[in-house]
This record gives sequence, C-alpha cells and structure tokens, in this order.
Amino acid sequence: MKKWMKRIRRVYDFIFHEESIASYVAFIVLSFLFLKFIFYPIFLYVFNLTDVVAVLSGSMRHEKGIVENNFYNWLKINNFSKEEIANWPFPNGLNIGDAVFVKKVNEDEIKVGDVIVYKNPISGEPIIHRVIKIEKRDSEIYLTTKGDANPISMSFEYNVSFSRIVGKASFRIPYIGYPRTIVYYIFGI
Repeated sequence: MKKWMKRIRRVYDFIFHEESIASYVAFIVLSFLFLKFIFYPIFLYVFNLTDVVAVLSGSMRHEKGIVENNFYNWLKINNFSKEEIANWPFPNGLNIGDAVFVKKVNEDEIKVGDVIVYKNPISGEPIIHRVIKIEKRDSEIYLTTKGDANPISMSFEYNVSFSRIVGKASFRIPYIGYPRTIVYYIFGI
C-alpha cells in the first residue's frame, strides 16, 4: 500500500509542484479532461441545460443600419408588430463571443420569436437563429429560422425538424465565448 501512495504522491508533485514544460503540459491536459468530462456534464445536469454554445458569427447581431433593414423591416413586411418583437427573447440579438446556455424543450414549448440552437444538416455545426415560422405537417413540427442580421432565411433554415434541435436559448453571458470563437477562427474547429 505504501508503494501505491508514493506513486500517487510523485504524480501529484510532478503535476502541481514541478516547474517543467512536461508538468505544465500534463496540468493543461488534466485540466482540460476534468473540465470536459467531469465539470461540464455536472454543470449541464445541475442547471438542466443541454449545451453551452459560443456565438461564432454576426448573424444575430443588431448592428445599426443592418438591424433596421434586415430585422425590423423584414418583420414589418411579414406582419409582426413592434410590441410582439419587444416581448421576444433576446430582443437586442446576440453578439460574437456571447456564450448561450441552451435548455432542452418539448416541441410545444417553441414559439415564433424564440432563439433556438440546432444542427446544420451539412456541417453539423450548431446554428443559433430565431424561429420565424412554425408549421405542422403530418403530425410533425417543422420550423423556419432566420438570423436577425440576415436579409432572408438560408436554404438550410427551412423545414428544420424537431430532431435537429439541440434546444432553446435560455440566457447568455457576454464575452465568455471568445476563447471558443478564437479557436474557431484560427483553426476552423
């Protein structure tokens, strides 16, 4: 039993007390593994979340000039009132680098105006866009989404089935998604 304890103590000292490149790398790798496979799943479970995603594009950004033409004007043309829009979640959009906390919901909990996260059928990447239309066909629900800053819905935003939906955006924390955003723009992952 003493040999076993000595080995654990040596590993502990190597990771937490030794000052070498190898010990720093070991610390970073273990920290990543702890966060990814222990802390993150527990965090999601405790707060009843499905995922936390970083906003990687400006498609939901309410930038002056763009939002008036692409969001408010589009909604006005499609018979949405300003009062209706003001009561939608995230009425001021989302910015690059925001961390969005996603909650699993049932089909009947998604309404027009909600911001949802779903998988892009081509790349598998998460898309964070607003629901602009809900259709029921053959007992199946299909959604149409649109980024607030986009002039129209893209081809993959039509007929979004419930099976592709990760969940509904419940809240956001600005800026803490920047590490993920930086990795995405540098390495494309």
